[in-house]
Amino acid sequence: MKDVKHQEPKSHVRAGKASPAVLPGGNGSTTEPVTDGQAREARIREAAYERFERRGRTHGHDLDDWLSAEAQLRA
Repeated sequence: MKDVKHQEPKSHVRAGKASPAVLPGGNGSTTEPVTDGQAREARIREAAYERFERRGRTHGHDLDDWLSAEAQLRA
């Protein structure tokens, strides 16, 4: 029987970059420092997702949600 290595799901990868929330480190620690840009993107992503949920999870408005969330956090 072959030795099968456990692979982490790729849900934390977007466009070849690790998610700014928590980077896999095996024990819950981050392996790389989170940059200001990554933290800002995470806040925008969360705000955009909240808008998506408030709208009843209807698809097709992702760009509007993102831009509105970005403007909200800029203010």
